[in-house]
Amino acid sequence: MCTINSFVVALLRFTMPTMNKRAKILWGIAIAPWFMILWDTISNALTNPYWEQSNPLFWFFYSVVSSYLSFLLYAGISHVILRYVKAVKSWQYVVVMFSVSFVIYGAVTLSSFMSYEAYQQGLVEIVKNNTITPAGYIYIAQFSLLRAAIYGVCFLVFWVITVKNTNQIRMRDDQKTLE
Repeated sequence: MCTINSFVVALLRFTMPTMNKRAKILWGIAIAPWFMILWDTISNALTNPYWEQSNPLFWFFYSVVSSYLSFLLYAGISHVILRYVKAVKSWQYVVVMFSVSFVIYGAVTLSSFMSYEAYQQGLVEIVKNNTITPAGYIYIAQFSLLRAAIYGVCFLVFWVITVKNTNQIRMRDDQKTLE
């Protein structure tokens, strides 16, 4: 993971200073969700192999599109919050995206399990007699935390692409005008 992140940062430092703000945002929207897309695609392939499905290509594209759209939804909500509090630091981006994705994903997962009479994932009994078990709540919290952490990494990549170099360029321009 560190080598991929180092490669992305090196690539962006090479290309970003010459781009305008809109191009950086589009570049960030195009690149940042791929960590989540790769995670979802690989985890879906391991838990429910595409090649055993009736239409494996459909499920692969479904995984990619749903991951991308969920990133855009979480990023949009996070963007509104970040603009409201005027945050520009990387840790603020990560914390907001982590919080937003944890709350939304956890709520959606909880509501989806409410409709089951009984449900078991591996050895964990999540729903029993139309109620979510304590082990089910722990399972949902763990899975939501993992996904929120990955979304936090995605938003950190987005910050590196769109915000970090922009602030450095602004500071250099401000110094030139002062001289």
